Amino acid sequence: MQKYIWVVVFTTVLGISSEITEMQKACERKMPTACYELGQLYEEGLGVDINISVSKSYFQKACEYGYDKGCKHLDINSSKPQA
Repeated sequence: MQKYIWVVVFTTVLGISSEITEMQKACERKMPTACYELGQLYEEGLGVDINISVSKSYFQKACEYGYDKGCKHLDINSSKPQA
């Protein structure tokens, strides 16, 4: 549910490209939930093309920054082919 709140709020207010830019900046500032949300966007193709390798890189960052959901997604995605 959290991911959809981010998507709806930012898409409605700023537009999808602005949302992604802001989330990327937050991820660069080592905010693990932003990294995780970016991973979700790329995994599901929400406002971006599906790209499993990019998705995995964001989940990896979320995991490295201490967000357990990012680590779990790495395990889930390990069986998906690279896009």
